[in-house]
Formats: sequence, C-alpha cells, structure tokens
Amino acid sequence: MGKGRVELAINIEEIGCVTECWIFNRLAILKTSKYYEDWIASHYPLYADSDLNFFFGETSILLPFYHDAILERKHINLFALSQDKIVEKAREMLADGYYLIMTIKVPVEMESYHEVLLYGFDDEEECFFTIGIQERLFRRITYNYSYIRNSFPEVKRYYRENECMGMGSAIYYQFPITAMGINKNYSPENCPFEAYFKLDDEWHGVCHMKGSLQNMEEQNNSELIYRGLSCLYALKKMLDKEIAGEMFSDSFRGLSSAAKKVSEHQNLILISMRYLREKWGLVMNGMAESCIIEYENCTIKIKRWLNMILKYEQTKTVELLKEIAFEIPIVYRDEYDVLDLFLHKSINWNEFNEVFI
Repeated sequence: MGKGRVELAINIEEIGCVTECWIFNRLAILKTSKYYEDWIASHYPLYADSDLNFFFGETSILLPFYHDAILERKHINLFALSQDKIVEKAREMLADGYYLIMTIKVPVEMESYHEVLLYGFDDEEECFFTIGIQERLFRRITYNYSYIRNSFPEVKRYYRENECMGMGSAIYYQFPITAMGINKNYSPENCPFEAYFKLDDEWHGVCHMKGSLQNMEEQNNSELIYRGLSCLYALKKMLDKEIAGEMFSDSFRGLSSAAKKVSEHQNLILISMRYLREKWGLVMNGMAESCIIEYENCTIKIKRWLNMILKYEQTKTVELLKEIAFEIPIVYRDEYDVLDLFLHKSINWNEFNEVFI
C-alpha cells in the first residue's frame, strides 16, 4: 500500500450520548448516515440499577450486537498482529472504508488503557486521526504511527496480565480491535413502529426485580431495575440518599453522571416524538404538537436540575437537591400525562389504519 491520506466522515457534534463512550463512538459513525435519526428515534431506552447508576438498555447495558443491524463490525485479532504490522493493518482497514475502535495505551501520567475511534490517517504526517477523551471531553486527537507501534506491546501485556479482560471487553463493549462500517443494506422501514414502542415502554415505566435462581425467593437479595419513567423515581431515591448522608456503593458513578444521563434520555424521547410527527403527521391531530411542546418544557426542567446538581457538587448546598427532589413527582406526572395523550389521543386511528396498516 503506497503513501496517502484517508479521512472518513465523522461527526462528534450534538451526539445523543456522551455519557457512555462505547455508545458515543458508534453514534459518531452513525451520525454520518442518512438513517441516524431513524435509528436514535427508535432505540436507546433508559434503565437504572439498584446502585442508582443509569444506562441505556432494557435491564442491562447495550451489548455489542445491539448495533449490528445498522453497523457492520469485524473482529481483528489483537494477538495475531505483530508490533511491525499494527500500523499497516490499521491503515489497510481505514483505506477499505472501515472505522477502527481500538484499545491503546493512553499517554497520561497514570498508566491507562482505553479505546479510541480511528477515522483516518496521513502518511505525510505519519499519524492517525482519532476521537478520544481529553480532559473529560471527546476531542479530535492525532496519534503518531510511532506511538501506536511502540506502545502496542504494552497493550498486549495489559490483556495478558488481565487475562479475563479480553473476554469482558468482547462480550460487553467491543473487541480490543474492532472494525466498523455503515451497513448499506440497513432498512428503516419499521423504525416509526419501534419509536412508538419505545415511547409506550417509557410511558409504562415499570420496575423489575432481578435476581438469580438461588435468591429468587429472597426479595431483599434481588436487584431492583427501574425502566422508562420510573427512572425519575430512581433519581429521586438517589437524591434522598445523598440528602440523608447515606453511603453509595463503590460502583456508584456520581450525581451529575446520573442527571446527565436522564437529560440525554429525555432529549432522545423528544426526538422520538418529533420523528413520529414527521412520519405520521398526516394522521395526527393538533394535540401531537401540543404534547411535543409540553414535553420539551420537561426536558428544560431536567437540564436545570443537572445545572443545580453540578452546583451542589461544588458548594454542597443541600437545599438544591431538596428542591429537585420536591419537583420530581410533579415532572413525573407531567411526562406521564403528555406521553399518554401523545400515544393514545393524538393519532386519528381510523386514518392511521387505512394509511399504515
């Protein structure tokens, strides 16, 4: 392969999720597809676990196959590559039109290994174009060929010393080196119905008890999973716990992380509502637009909560959390009523059946 330059399309602006890096990387690729809105409108439900951490998913995090319908992925065997071949292989896949999500040794003071998204290379500058995290934000970063090549043995060592890490990465996130590309055969035909289902699931907002067979009869040992609208009560439970000065589990990701995730989710729900109005507008009445406006007001309130929580983390002013905790049941009822009207009253069902069924 001769010298050259490849820069695949990438978009890291206004991505629907910045709180989960494994989803952000995929969305940065998907944002370049004409089906991006179809996909995000019909995917990414929210749940909260018993540790009061919030994630996109049904009752567990979204696994690698979740995106297989729209993203083609290929496993590149980390240990089959030599130090001399890693740069050549990455260039080859990028030249073939594949993005690479690859674990590297991150050049920071404390030894750290994390995935970056490679979207191009420049042979003149001898560097890869990547998306990675710097100062807690996703940014465009370049890595020299020499750095990737010289640090590659340390990446292998990392996986050898943490012998189960490769399996955990492969089944929950991605292989240490994963090639991805837009699936050209993806069809968004069912996305409006999937978006409707997503909104209906949000409206029901159920909770689940999740436990193993060994403790299924011992309710106290089961994990409580909040889904959809019930996540607002998980948020309130989290705030009440902080107000009371109670300890969280070691895995707790923080107050602002939870609030940011809920805010991201509400924005995606708003996208789903607008998407259905666009796709089914001919058979929807004026109530649909009113519901969208009302729900947008709810998202503004939740963004305000996020700012208040960020302020609390700086000042420890408990009154800020008490105000949010007081408002949550009110916002829950508002969202419940808005979704109820949107799902069940804004569609002229006889017309809908004639056109879409």
